[in-house]
Amino acid sequence: VLNLMTGVVNYDELGRLAALEKRLPFVRKRQQTKRLEETSDKAVQVNVMETLSPLDYLRLKQHGSDPSSPDVKLITDLYFSQQLPHPVINALVDYVLTTQNNTLPRSYTLKLASALSREKIEHAIDTLDYFTKVSQKGIKSTKPHKSSVKEQTREQPVSQEELDDLAEQMKAFK
Repeated sequence: VLNLMTGVVNYDELGRLAALEKRLPFVRKRQQTKRLEETSDKAVQVNVMETLSPLDYLRLKQHGSDPSSPDVKLITDLYFSQQLPHPVINALVDYVLTTQNNTLPRSYTLKLASALSREKIEHAIDTLDYFTKVSQKGIKSTKPHKSSVKEQTREQPVSQEELDDLAEQMKAFK
């Protein structure tokens, strides 16, 4: 941007870089004020989610390799379309990677992002709590109620004729 030989500022290049910075703010490094003071594994993980940009967090999850272009596009959509904060995107990416065999399915991720956006969640710990709460509701709702189990296993009265027929069939097998 600044030509060191002449001391002249290239305003066109400066404008281009500023526009890129404004368009892709998730690339910037940033400091998050909400940090947990614990040293547990979960607290350390949440602190990492709170402080890293989504691309850096995804790079960390991929052991230093650069994210693929579809993953970068997904993160861009999460930021611009859903307007999710960085820590929420990081927690969402972590949850999806964990539950979906280390993949980021676009439609599933966007569906969860919509739910987080509706809930107005702003921090990683709140996002993780939300996913825990939703998964527990899902487990509870899949268990049948006791009344429906009783209805399903309710025995019908057996007539004497059916018992006699079964007894004769058992004698035939001997």
